[in-house]
Amino acid sequence: MFIESFSVNDFRNLNNVTIQPDRHLNIITGNNAQGKTNLIEAIYIFTGCKSFRNSKESEYINLKKQSAEVEIMFNNSQRSQKIHCNLSRSRGKEKCFSLNGVDLKGSSALFEQFKCIVFMPDDIELIKGSPEKRRSFIDLCYCQIQPSALNKLRRLELITAHRNALLKSISIGRDVSSSLVPWNVQLAEVGSYISYMRYKYTCMLSKKATQLYYEISGNSESLSVEYQSNIFNEDDFKNGFNKGLAKKYLDALNKRTNEDIKAGYTLSGTPRDDIIFKIDGLNIKPFGSQGQKKSTAIVMKLAQADIYSKKTNETPIVLLDDVMGELDAQRQKYVCSILGDTQVFVTVCNEELFIKHSDAKVFMVNNGKVSQKGSF
Repeated sequence: MFIESFSVNDFRNLNNVTIQPDRHLNIITGNNAQGKTNLIEAIYIFTGCKSFRNSKESEYINLKKQSAEVEIMFNNSQRSQKIHCNLSRSRGKEKCFSLNGVDLKGSSALFEQFKCIVFMPDDIELIKGSPEKRRSFIDLCYCQIQPSALNKLRRLELITAHRNALLKSISIGRDVSSSLVPWNVQLAEVGSYISYMRYKYTCMLSKKATQLYYEISGNSESLSVEYQSNIFNEDDFKNGFNKGLAKKYLDALNKRTNEDIKAGYTLSGTPRDDIIFKIDGLNIKPFGSQGQKKSTAIVMKLAQADIYSKKTNETPIVLLDDVMGELDAQRQKYVCSILGDTQVFVTVCNEELFIKHSDAKVFMVNNGKVSQKGSF
């Protein structure tokens, strides 16, 4: 998959921008606060996911304007397609998308059409941050190769919210514990599926990430990635997804019913899952160096891209925001070699900090305007 052309107007500070990116490497350079990350963000909105900057949609539109437009032409190895996005203050937060001229009811339909993987400095929180960040990462990765799982995750969220509301109601005497029975059954069914899904993807991730980390560390360190379930152990998943998983999940919910009522929320299952990263057998979160955590985060995204490519026979577009300048020349070269045939957009403040590529296109961003500088 690659972008053939990209245009944006009044998205944040970007004004009347039109570019035809290189099929492989695109370097976006310029001083701080000129719009480099805005350009990356404008591309990412076509995935149908929330902004990687946790931005409100109202912040997308230039403060002095009432609307904004973004459009891409991309090729998914089968044909060229066009996605258009229109944002208007008069519609509030709603984004309007069209695919090949046909209006879409929501942005979720884009999830299966346009695939991007983004990496930015804050992604080190994937390693040292909360378990929720790691769960969200695994969920997104799996949904990229199995889009139907997205509905399961939404159902899990809805059922958990209903059950938590009921637990609070029971705790203050407005309901009885027997009301939990149907919700427990539903939660066990979908929760066991999500747990198996996460385990399955973590196994794939660990296999590739172990190889990549060994190479990026100069063959000196060994990385492992482990799925840690609140309910299941590894042996539970050896026979694949089966009814026994739902039964074990349901037993765990029933066993902790009184504790859940006292707490007012669900204490067992998928909300307590975590992903553990270890280097040479030691958990990176408490014991790893900053460099090890940063390298592990990069490796996770590279492994994500590799898994997606092999499972779908389609390479995702990779967005590297202010990352490569922090790596030495050897690691930059390694990252670029791993990305191979992928279309990459890299933002750097100083292009001199980036290793030379004669076939790359360089785009200069200055106060929301973008100009091509030629080959690099």
